[in-house]
Amino acid sequence: MNIFGHLRVWISILMLLVIALPAFVPADQVARRVHEEAAWATDAFGQERMNRIVERANGAWHASIVASGLQGAISSKPETEGGSGVQQGLRRSMGALYDMTAGYLASLSNQLYAGFLRGAILVEWFSVIGVFLAAACVDGYTKRRVKIATGGLSSPVLFSWASHAMIAISLSPGVYILIPASVPPMFMPWWAMIIGRPLSLAIANAVRIR
Repeated sequence: MNIFGHLRVWISILMLLVIALPAFVPADQVARRVHEEAAWATDAFGQERMNRIVERANGAWHASIVASGLQGAISSKPETEGGSGVQQGLRRSMGALYDMTAGYLASLSNQLYAGFLRGAILVEWFSVIGVFLAAACVDGYTKRRVKIATGGLSSPVLFSWASHAMIAISLSPGVYILIPASVPPMFMPWWAMIIGRPLSLAIANAVRIR
């Protein structure tokens, strides 16, 4: 499977998680997880930076979910009273359907907000670990320049392995955003250290395009 094939697989997995998770994770469990992770993030970043994280998450939530009308569609209960005949039957049918899906919709709403909060935490981390990732890129580029200058050969095998590993690890924050379990925000420095090696190898062994 080539690189684009891996990307399609990971994107499909993420989309499936978005749709499926609310059916298995109650809304109150998601809410407890959000409060727990917010407390962890406060310990990791401090109250001032945590306020910035929450403000960023709330802004993204309002711009994409509230302003678009999606939140209203999720939380609005259809009218079930009034009408007569067929109209009354349809209203009751819609009310019964809403009652069956209310738990899923509430969990979906909370899951979306939890995703925005985790995304805001990731953005805050990238302001710190971005320096480390940039250093890994410089390291790989320097090794590649040395190979070219000394007549060394790039390894297609190492490039292929490193590229595939880098894609899988790079997209893992997307899984972190959606995973239905509490994850301490301190996992990001470890993630950066893990991805640094394949990132450097992929750049060092990249084949020159003529």
